[in-house]
This record gives sequence, structure tokens and C-alpha cells, in this order.
Amino acid sequence: MLKRIITSFISLIALGATVAVAEAPSAEGTPSSTVQIRNVREATPPVPPTALQGKWWELARQVGWAEKDLPILDFVINRESRGDNTAWNKQDPFGGSRCLLQINGSWTKWLRAQDILQRPADLFNPTVCLTAGLAIHQYGMDRYGWGWNPWAIPAP
Repeated sequence: MLKRIITSFISLIALGATVAVAEAPSAEGTPSSTVQIRNVREATPPVPPTALQGKWWELARQVGWAEKDLPILDFVINRESRGDNTAWNKQDPFGGSRCLLQINGSWTKWLRAQDILQRPADLFNPTVCLTAGLAIHQYGMDRYGWGWNPWAIPAP
């Protein structure tokens, strides 16, 4: 029985669950009023003070960007749109480039096939933009071994 409890507790910790710890009732049979709740999930690292567009880091984490990619993502967002998700460069080919990452219209058909967007204007939604950017980044990893090629960031 003890082995099963320990195994369950370790599984909860590994999954990032919240564990409640309560004191046993006192000898008189009245429950103790002390209940402690500890969050055993790892804390999200803070946005570094050197971040150029730190307001987008939490959303980027939520859509799946890896922590190690956030500094370059921050640089790309700043370079491409200065953090303005409504940025639209109509001069770029294929209908222009949109959103935080200035995703070119040439990606629209591929992003639609990935079920990320229906039309280019969907990129003005920051969640869609960062999700599309992550998919393009993964495409770059799969094709070139470096996910930042589509934004002309040279491999180290």
C-alpha cells in the first residue's frame, strides 16, 4: 500500500500536479485547521530585463515555443514588427507580410494545410501568428536543421 502511495505521489510530481498536505485529526477527534498546499510545478523563468519584446514571451510559451528559442524569437519580433501585431508590409510579394513575425503571404497555403489559419488576416491574431511562426520554425528545423532560416537568421 505504501509503495502505491509513493508511486502515485512521484507520478503527480513528475506531471507537475499540485499536492495538498493536511494534518491528521488530533487525538480528541477534531480536525486540525492547518492545510498546506504546495505547487510542485517548476516556476516559469522570468522574462530577462534585456528582452526587447518581453510582453510576448508568455504567449509564445503557451503556444509551445521552447525556452531556448525565446531570445531569438524576441529579436525577430523586434526586428520584424517592433512588437506590433497589426504590422503589415503590403510591399512584400504574395500579398504582403503580416503580424509580429511578418509572415509572408507565400506561407498561407501551407499554413492552411496545417490547419493553423484560414486566411492571411488570421495572422493578426497574436496566438495564430506565434503558432504559425512555430510551425514555420519547425519546418526550417526539419528542412534545413536550423529553424530560423525563414527569417534569414544565420545558423551559428
